[in-house]
Amino acid sequence: MNLSESIVTNKSIFTKTTLLLMAASMMIVGYGCGDDDEVEFSVGSLRIRAIHLSSDAPNVDIYADEEPPPAVTNLAFGDSTSFIDLNEGTYTFNITATGAAPPPPSVLDIGPLQLQRNRAYTAVAFNELASIEALALIDDLSSTGTGNIRLRAIHTAPGVGEVDIWDVTDPDNPAPLYTNVNFRDVGAYAVVPAGAYTIGFDVDDDAIPDLSFETGDIPAGSILNIFAVNDGPDVFLIVQFLDGTTVRLDPAPTRVRVIHLSPTAPSVDVFVDGNPPPAVTALPFKDGTGYLELDAGAYTFNVSANGFPPSQSVLDVGPLDLLGGAFYTAAAFNLLAAPIEGLAMEDNNSDPGPGNIRARAIHVAPGVGQVDIWEVSDLQNPILLYENVNFRDIGDYLILPAADYTIGFDTNNDAVPDLTFATGPIPAGSILNIFAVNQVNDVFLIVQFQDGTTAQLDPI
Repeated sequence: MNLSESIVTNKSIFTKTTLLLMAASMMIVGYGCGDDDEVEFSVGSLRIRAIHLSSDAPNVDIYADEEPPPAVTNLAFGDSTSFIDLNEGTYTFNITATGAAPPPPSVLDIGPLQLQRNRAYTAVAFNELASIEALALIDDLSSTGTGNIRLRAIHTAPGVGEVDIWDVTDPDNPAPLYTNVNFRDVGAYAVVPAGAYTIGFDVDDDAIPDLSFETGDIPAGSILNIFAVNDGPDVFLIVQFLDGTTVRLDPAPTRVRVIHLSPTAPSVDVFVDGNPPPAVTALPFKDGTGYLELDAGAYTFNVSANGFPPSQSVLDVGPLDLLGGAFYTAAAFNLLAAPIEGLAMEDNNSDPGPGNIRARAIHVAPGVGQVDIWEVSDLQNPILLYENVNFRDIGDYLILPAADYTIGFDTNNDAVPDLTFATGPIPAGSILNIFAVNQVNDVFLIVQFQDGTTAQLDPI
């Protein structure tokens, strides 16, 4: 089961929240715990916690019904309390600046709220201080089921308009999670498998995430509120865990690696947007780099002979619009005088599955025409992997069992390989780019591994 399959699939997957703060009243919104929830409450009790998401507000104290001492003291932006127990009843919560002269004036009154026993609530202060608002969410603390997590998204970023939220963990299969999410919207809970996710925010409705966030591995049993927040121009996520701890997730960087596959070019330096010093120095033919991290955005990469400035570049690749959370490979190929060319491709580094590898073929051998590529480990049962592959073509990724393979290149369309290459054993989990390259009359393969290292395979 993937994330998209677990999200609510009806047309309205977000519930609009209406705030009724005038007349000192407020509507409780959210998705509540049923009577059969597995969290145990003492007789007549409920649980409530608070989170501070107003970026320009000071640290705050929180009073219940204006009664000192404060129930919460010195709560900072981005922080949350743990749950505290209260008796069932009606409460007004008064939020004041920490350290204000007594009696401290409230900057926000939440309530009166009728809080029910055997329920768990999260009170959220958000928006800019001059327009500070509140949400009260009902938390679902019931079991997530074996191997699962429960999460929901809440849009509390006043500087961000309507967004669509995507699961882009597998870049070959992006999946929309929530559509037309407005400021103040509260998402339906989703129960999804535990694991690491890359979440993309599309702010201009073009189905391409403009910001991506990497969660890291989320342990099974986690119950999360995920708030979209901004502090001026900076947009980020605040993840609130069940115990009240929070983690800030900033937009993921973009990652780019470079590989030198031009057989007649010298070792090269690579500059970003023409700015010294070079990001890559003295990269020789057949070698690649590991991934370099950059902020998401548009970049041009300038390739110069080692020791020469970007103004004397022999190849400029770009501008390339590189997305946060995405991985890219930039290849310099073809003969230097042909002239040399650049090829940029997005990499899919998601898990290929137990016992599998992910691999694709890229044809950058200028002396070789159109080819068909076969798997011929079993000569009695050859398997066609790619057909009619031309110079400059990038093959689709293939998911294959981890094994030894014999790869055959048919250069004259007679279904008989003219060149064959033995890979040797490929470990499970490997993610490979396999480049067809030639140097004068010698044709070989350069295998690029996920860490950027390379290996040459000569014909057998």
